Amino acid sequence: MSESREVWYTCLKERAVLAPVVDALEEVAMTAGKLGYFKMSSEPMRTDAARNNFARAFLRATERDGRKPLPTDTLVMLDNDHLHDRLTLPRLASQITDRDGGRGVVGALCMRRIAPYDALAFVRDADGVMRSVLPDNDSLIECAVLGHGAIAIARWVFDDLAALGIRFPLWKYTYEDIDRLPSEDMYFCRICEAARISLWCDGGLVAPHYSSRWITPDDTRDYLALNPSVGAGTINVAVNDPVDMEAIC
Repeated sequence: MSESREVWYTCLKERAVLAPVVDALEEVAMTAGKLGYFKMSSEPMRTDAARNNFARAFLRATERDGRKPLPTDTLVMLDNDHLHDRLTLPRLASQITDRDGGRGVVGALCMRRIAPYDALAFVRDADGVMRSVLPDNDSLIECAVLGHGAIAIARWVFDDLAALGIRFPLWKYTYEDIDRLPSEDMYFCRICEAARISLWCDGGLVAPHYSSRWITPDDTRDYLALNPSVGAGTINVAVNDPVDMEAIC
């Protein structure tokens, strides 16, 4: 990592914070401090507002005092209903590349909090159908849609979106009716796909999602084993049935 590149991070205060999350974030912050990363914080607010506010603040911060921002300056957002490994920040940030490298958005593997507990990493198959993928190793998987439980975004992504005339809000709810409730991160993924900006899931970095308990890839595998009609396995990846992305929330 270039010494002049900056990494800024924040944790979205969406819900009441569980004790294990507090402990984990303390470890995250200690690691970040040793690496010279910068922290941003705010009052609790809706996730769409928080993400847009943090992104704007990141853009201003990387331009402060006449500093020329670098394309690989990185914003990392963590959700407080996930359990984060202490090395989450450097692991995600280290996988961000410049435009030529093509990795401007990299996220941890997160699971949906309710059955079928599918991985919140989706690819389009040859027919254009969206499917959830569950990595069985540490490989990076290019996605069309990626959950934002732990997400790193390069400065060049924001610059490229702006150059295409795509302005804030970059995250927003687009609820059309009660049966179509996509969350704000789905909107961001759509505009990245339209802008030909690829998203990458780090299959070796899991951020368990809290429901009434922590939801991990084991829940996905157990559900698929008990409900074989839901998905079929391939090498290193379990591919679920097509998912209606408009229903993800």
